[in-house]
Amino acid sequence: MQGDFAEGLGLVAGFIGAFAFAPQAFKIIRDRDASGVSGLTYAMVLTGALLWGAYGVLRGAPSIMLWNAVAAGLAATVLILKVRKSRKLGFKRGTAGSARRSPGYWENVYVR
Repeated sequence: MQGDFAEGLGLVAGFIGAFAFAPQAFKIIRDRDASGVSGLTYAMVLTGALLWGAYGVLRGAPSIMLWNAVAAGLAATVLILKVRKSRKLGFKRGTAGSARRSPGYWENVYVR
């Protein structure tokens, strides 16, 4: 009985935690703008979800496996959209890994 309650609680908590990323993904798709999203944050969320999912597999905990797979999928979606939108804006990778804008970018930003 206690194990069933714990698994049920895990399913509810996992659902809420996993779908916390859905509004951000929908907003990026709707607005076609990912400039306000931190790629590093979502890369870390994706890594954490994958590691928690692996932990769930090792422990045989369905709620951990399920919801971390969902969270990983949503975080990956946001991250892919962020990278894709950044490339369309003309970001280029610098030598130190920093992003810089291509020539003419600011003219496109301020002339709308």
